[in-house]
Amino acid sequence: MLEGISPEQAIRQGSRSFALASMFLPTSGRQQAHRLYQWCRNCDDLIDDAPDRQSAIQRLAELENPGESQQHLAAPDWVDPRHREDFLAGLRMDVEGFHYQTLADLELYCYRVAGVVGLMMCPVLGADPARAPAPAAALGRAMQLTNIARDVQADAQMGRMYLPEELLPSSSVEALACEPERALPAIKVLLHLADRWYQEGMEGIRFLPLRTAFAIAVAGKVYQAIGRKLLRDARGSPAAAFRRRTIVSVPEKLIAVLDAVLLVVRIHLLTPRLAEEGTESASSREHGLK
Repeated sequence: MLEGISPEQAIRQGSRSFALASMFLPTSGRQQAHRLYQWCRNCDDLIDDAPDRQSAIQRLAELENPGESQQHLAAPDWVDPRHREDFLAGLRMDVEGFHYQTLADLELYCYRVAGVVGLMMCPVLGADPARAPAPAAALGRAMQLTNIARDVQADAQMGRMYLPEELLPSSSVEALACEPERALPAIKVLLHLADRWYQEGMEGIRFLPLRTAFAIAVAGKVYQAIGRKLLRDARGSPAAAFRRRTIVSVPEKLIAVLDAVLLVVRIHLLTPRLAEEGTESASSREHGLK
């Protein structure tokens, strides 16, 4: 639990990738993003640290109706109640040991526990309320698939298996806990889907203010690099790749930041200018014909 520490400390302790990206946010947006991160982590940890399923069910009930002494479990005041309910529905899938038979089942889970967090972020980022939500949810889902891919063994050791049965029909939680490399064929499918969602999500930075767009691009590029590094390592030694937590080094993060710069330049600076020049050119041709 990240209770009793500041939101800034919470994100530094919980995710170096998100902490790095949040550094580029404007002050007000950064503070609110840290608050949201801390609340989501508190909710996750409350469920994950439960000693048994019955305790987890009781803790989920606390999240759904926190008392006056549990304000750290209350969602930030700007969070849409529908998004809060969706997020808690995702945690309920964990608590109840949901069995993922199809990729569609997993996509629903990714939306609930991560895509909806992208929606929660939109109001604090100054996002276009009409056009930003869809790519924000896509980016959240992509990041969740990355988490699932790199945490196969850790999740299995907790009794959880997110890989859909249709992608890995002959495996089990017990098998993945011992031999997580069995998941490689399914992980390739998931990370290919994640790349599609990363593309959709990061194209959506056009609907954010420039500085905020850069921060979100950094988060997306760093997280995408985790999945790609996992697959590179797995080509050399699947067993080693899946038996350690994949992290990106400082030089790799710097490359991701550079990629984010190039992405922002293309989407925020060059694309609008090219579109404007195209409009002006078309207008000139029209006047010329007249």
